[in-house]
Amino acid sequence: MIFQKYIPRGIIYHTLTEDFLNIFKCLFVKLTSNEEILKFENAFAEYNGSKYCVAFPYARMGIFYSIKASKLPKGSEIIMPPITIKAILDVVLEAGLKPVFVDLNLDDFSYDLNDLKKKINKNTKSILISYLYGMIPDINKIVNIGKEHDLFIMEDFSQCLNGKYNDKKTGNFGHIGIYSSSTTKTLDTYGGGLCVTNNKGYYDQLKMLQEKQTSTSRINLFKKVLLDFIRNLLTNIIFFNLFTIRIIKIVQLFNKDFLVKYVGNKNQEPLKKFPKTYYEKFTSFQAKLGIKYIKYLDKQDSSRKENVEFIKSNLEDPTTKNESRNNVYWQFLYLFKDLSQKQVLNIFSKYKIDTSRSSLPLLPNLEKYNFNQTTPNAEKIINHGYFIPAYHRLTKNDLKRLSKLARSLDG
Repeated sequence: MIFQKYIPRGIIYHTLTEDFLNIFKCLFVKLTSNEEILKFENAFAEYNGSKYCVAFPYARMGIFYSIKASKLPKGSEIIMPPITIKAILDVVLEAGLKPVFVDLNLDDFSYDLNDLKKKINKNTKSILISYLYGMIPDINKIVNIGKEHDLFIMEDFSQCLNGKYNDKKTGNFGHIGIYSSSTTKTLDTYGGGLCVTNNKGYYDQLKMLQEKQTSTSRINLFKKVLLDFIRNLLTNIIFFNLFTIRIIKIVQLFNKDFLVKYVGNKNQEPLKKFPKTYYEKFTSFQAKLGIKYIKYLDKQDSSRKENVEFIKSNLEDPTTKNESRNNVYWQFLYLFKDLSQKQVLNIFSKYKIDTSRSSLPLLPNLEKYNFNQTTPNAEKIINHGYFIPAYHRLTKNDLKRLSKLARSLDG
């Protein structure tokens, strides 16, 4: 055990070499080829089984422009998941909507249907469906509830690209689907918000809004690529064992929640004004990379799902297998309901496997926003869910060690 390498909790889906080369490429290549962007939009739409796609710089702006395209009345309510990035909350508020948080169930981490039905009223005009950690819910039931109340239905499938329900891909169940092609996602184009729809009217509205965006600053694109490279370096198996895990261990001696609080801090301030980068265009440099990386997705997803099923075969897992749902397990989260944080970290450390709780904030608990809403199941997911590595680059020896960990946890 002494000479075993640590297994990182997650990875960047580019190779380190690709990121290094792209640092220099993005400084010199053309960024404004509309033909290249349209080519990628069409390729992504085809891959996702959708009629249309419109690319924006961030998924949060994809959601913002989707709300604009739907012409939702200001002051109306939108059903939202309590666990997601804070930026989505900020764009919803900027669009003039009132967020209503529906609690999650502990099986597939999607909406609790009973709570969902209770929270809908005459002022509810929209619902945002998410697929937390790549899990597929009984999506038809959620969509049908939305249709019964004539809601504008958006799907945030940023964590579930290639997920399917009854052979239909995520992003195609509502009016507009939004995918984030940012760092750590399975299709990573150094940022991007890809809106898919099967409705020509919404497509035309989104295209019109896209045309109003400003040219992208090359320095901002450079920063995105550089950040990906740094994250990739930190999770590279050699660098991770020589440097990253040592820093994590030192930090955890003083504050076990430091890395979580860095992103999920309750004291985060509401965004007062959108930064200029929110209005910049998705670039042809990113589009060209997207076309290249799409072809790797199926193989990577298949490998990751096989890894999860192998780990789960050694683990008492609360989720039930359902043939109609094709989970992609963007990240494999396991709930430790009866163990303290110290106990969980000690078990993972014993097998030299890195883990953490989710860094996503619990939105109803953000103190500066003054929401008087509670979501107890979502709180359990945040406080008791830990990631088990399952990505496609794991070796056979890694999987053997993960199976030992799973059997230990099961015991």
